[in-house]
Amino acid sequence: MQLSNFDFELPEALIAQFPPEVRGNSRLLHVDGLNCHDDHFSQLIHYLRPGDVLVFNDTRVLKARLFGQKLSGGQVEVLVERVLDSQQVLAHVRASKSPKPGSRLLLEGRWEAEMVERQNELFRLRFTGDTPVLDILDASGKLPLPPYITRTSDAPDDERYQTVYARHQGAVAAPTAGLHFTDAQLDTLRGHGVELAFVTLHVGAGTFQPVRVDNIADHCMHSEIYHVPDDTVAAIARAHAQGRQVMAVGTTSLRALESAARTPVLGPVTPDPTPPVPAPAPAPEPAPEPPAPTPAPLPPAKRSINHSFAPVRSMRARSICDDIPPSIAAMSVSLAPAALNVSIILSRMGAKASAAAIGPFVFHMAQYAPSAIEA
Repeated sequence: MQLSNFDFELPEALIAQFPPEVRGNSRLLHVDGLNCHDDHFSQLIHYLRPGDVLVFNDTRVLKARLFGQKLSGGQVEVLVERVLDSQQVLAHVRASKSPKPGSRLLLEGRWEAEMVERQNELFRLRFTGDTPVLDILDASGKLPLPPYITRTSDAPDDERYQTVYARHQGAVAAPTAGLHFTDAQLDTLRGHGVELAFVTLHVGAGTFQPVRVDNIADHCMHSEIYHVPDDTVAAIARAHAQGRQVMAVGTTSLRALESAARTPVLGPVTPDPTPPVPAPAPAPEPAPEPPAPTPAPLPPAKRSINHSFAPVRSMRARSICDDIPPSIAAMSVSLAPAALNVSIILSRMGAKASAAAIGPFVFHMAQYAPSAIEA
C-alpha cells in the first residue's frame, strides 16, 4: 500500500480553527456501507439501541508545552511526551543546538531541569526541586494544540480541548471524537440503556508524526501507554455474547481495544519480559516404542510493556513494527472477537471553516481493518 493512495485535497479554509460556541453543536455523518447521509450530533442516540456499549478514552491532556532557555544561552521549547515519575519526563526539545547530557534548562522563568540522556528523538529531563512534574505542568505549561490548528492556545482551550469525562492525565493530544459529548448527552444515553465503558490511552505526540516513506508497511508507528479495565472487558464480552453493538469513540479507543485483543495474556505484566527457557522434557517410560517427543512451549509474543502505569491490562499500544501473533483465534479472553467487531465514531472535517463544521461520523464495520484515519 503506497502513501499516494491516501492523497486528497484539503483546503486550509475548510479546517476549523475554533470549536463551536456550544459543545456538541456539530454535524454528524452516518456511513453505512456505501450509503451516507448528514445528521446532527444530537441525533446519535437514534443509532444506538438499549444494551449497546460505547467505549470512551478517558485520558486527560497535559499542559505539556514549556518555553525557556538553556542556562548556557539559547531559547528552547519543551513538549512533554510522557511523565516517567514525579521528577522525570521524556520530551521533545526544540533548540538551535540540542542540549547535551548534564546541561540545564530554565523553563518558564522558574523551573530548572537537567538533560539526563537522549533516547532517539526524545530527551529524558529531570526537574530539580521538590515540586512534582504534574504540578509544574499545571502551573506553567501550555496546552499543545494539534499542528493543523495554527493559532496559539488560550484560556478557553483548557476546557474545550478536554473531553467532559477526562480523568487520567497523560496525553499530549485529545481523543477528538469525544470532544462533542456533553454531560447531558451522556446522561441521556444512560437513560436510553446504552452502557458507557472506558479505556485509558495516553495519546502521544507521535500521533502527528508525518509518514516519510512511500510504502506504508515501512512506516514505524510510535507506542502509547494504555489501560483496559476489567469492567470494560466484561462489558464488551457481554455485548458480544448477546449480539449487541460495541462502538468505539475514536481511533484511540479502538487501537487500545485492538492491542488488548491481540495480546495473548491479559493480566499482571512485567517490563519487557524475556521468553522463558523451556524446561527439559522428562525421560520417557521404558517401552518397546519410545513416545514422540513433546514440542517445547512457544515463547510469548514480543510485547512492549510499561509496568509503572498499572499492573493489570496495561501496556503500550502496539506499533505496526511489533511482532503480532499470527492468529487471535485462541486468545484467552473473550475480548478479542468483540474488539474486532465494532463500529467507530471518528472526527471529521466539515465543509466550512466555521466552528460548527467540525463533527464526527459514525462508521459501521463488520470486521475493522486499521485503515480508518481520525481526521
